[in-house]
Amino acid sequence: MENISLTLIIVIVTSIVSYRAFNSPTMMAKWMFIPYQVKGYREYYRVISHGFIHGDLMHLVFNMFSLYSFGELLEYALGSLRTPMQGYLLYLLIYLGGIVVATLPSMLKHGDNPAYRSVGASGGVSSILMATMMLFPDASIGFFFFIPMKAYIAIPVFFLIEHLMQRSGKTGIAHDAHMGGALFGLLVMIAVEPDCISRLVEAIRG
Repeated sequence: MENISLTLIIVIVTSIVSYRAFNSPTMMAKWMFIPYQVKGYREYYRVISHGFIHGDLMHLVFNMFSLYSFGELLEYALGSLRTPMQGYLLYLLIYLGGIVVATLPSMLKHGDNPAYRSVGASGGVSSILMATMMLFPDASIGFFFFIPMKAYIAIPVFFLIEHLMQRSGKTGIAHDAHMGGALFGLLVMIAVEPDCISRLVEAIRG
């Protein structure tokens, strides 16, 4: 762990697993999130496994670039605020917990729909993204990679855009999963670092 970050390990593992799934329809079908299978056949592993496969290369690159960009900073910060091991465990809670929580809206809406399926680490990435912005609300970030924006502004903008895109129903993306993961990361960070709320208020006040 001294020479390679946990974030990079997750990026590498996810990239390898996703690449294998690209070339194996059987593996893709076995690992993807299908609420009907989880509910009816108790295939609970799918609430985690789907976060390690992606629909295509662009989906994978977007998620892994976002994870690496924000995850490295969050991982270092959590390790500094606590012991390194506690930092790793908290980071995993935020990431994996975000992946799991992101499936809840789909479970509620599509539990009886055998045709519904989803893949990708977006819930976990959104959780890491939101936790990082809550911890550093005054930081300048590249929203959607190229729009400069303060983190405290990006937080509500993220939820607004995801909500509007979810309502449009035309993107083919589970935006409710993004919001679920992001909300989880936000709440975990508030729970473990309550001071982030006062920092957020100070950043807003300028």
